[in-house]
Amino acid sequence: MPAKPHLRAARMAIVSFGTVLTLTVVAVIALSRADAAAKQLSCGDTITTDTILESDLLDCPNNGIVIGADDITLDLNGHRIDGDGTELADCPKNTFCDVGVLDDRYDGVKIKGGSTRE
Repeated sequence: MPAKPHLRAARMAIVSFGTVLTLTVVAVIALSRADAAAKQLSCGDTITTDTILESDLLDCPNNGIVIGADDITLDLNGHRIDGDGTELADCPKNTFCDVGVLDDRYDGVKIKGGSTRE
């Protein structure tokens, strides 16, 4: 016995709504992850939003990453920030040089999931 047309339409509406809802949730999750990893970092970059490191930063000649805002998280994502082992000769007085992650004035900063050295 065929389904009644109004029941069939109701089922299709429920399935369509569920599909749209699922796709919306997936898109929101993907976009929030994309915001955190908007660009590949290089030695000396300043970050002002939550950031996920996508690869090691090796042999940085000065500071690895510079923090530039309050209340952000730098997720090293299992990676390493590594200096070149040589002090910066012309480091200005009262300035930090050759630091893996430089945060000299911001509050609520979190750094997690990796290591720094040299």
